[in-house]
Amino acid sequence: MKELTKEKVMTTRELAEQLGTDKKVIIENARKYLPNKIFEQGKPTYWNEAEITVLIDGMKGNNSNQYREKGSVTGAVTVVSTELTPALKIKKAMELMQEGYEEELAILRAKNEEQEQKLLEQKPKVETYNRIADSKGLKTLQETAAILGMGSNVLFATLRGMNILYKSNGNNIPMRKYLERGYFEVKEEPYTRGGKDFLYSRTFVTNKGLLWLEKITKK
Repeated sequence: MKELTKEKVMTTRELAEQLGTDKKVIIENARKYLPNKIFEQGKPTYWNEAEITVLIDGMKGNNSNQYREKGSVTGAVTVVSTELTPALKIKKAMELMQEGYEEELAILRAKNEEQEQKLLEQKPKVETYNRIADSKGLKTLQETAAILGMGSNVLFATLRGMNILYKSNGNNIPMRKYLERGYFEVKEEPYTRGGKDFLYSRTFVTNKGLLWLEKITKK
């Protein structure tokens, strides 16, 4: 090793070699930990024991991986390696994995909470859909009112008010466009009064119509 004097210890190049790093690393750290250090372009920079001590302590405190031990730099200053050992590398990797895991876990919890909220919001709709889907065949308007959870007269008045039904000979008949869309069916049924036979129109609601009525009556 180069013999050191009291005032001038070694150049930047020699110090970098001893620390197993690059001159640029030495200068960058010096500007951080030795702000009063003067660098003259085109001239070698010399480092004394005190400066080397401050520089190495700063690099150590920063947990730098920028140099490795190559022996003693001065009689008073011993270079302590801050290169990450395999154990420290594993520890650091585990810390990073833990941070990533906690971040992913937080995201997953947020997604689960959002999904749970959506399920709660959709629960009434799902229950209604399941109830209607379980209904077999055509339903009378009275049966439809019961499925939708309202009185028959309320349903009749509501649908007439929305111009979905109209009164014909005392019967609630759907408008043609709603028949064509498959929401209703109208059947002629016989009845006898005063010894005479008559036909009257009876409105039935399809399963498709039940789902549609559920939506519009809730609005």
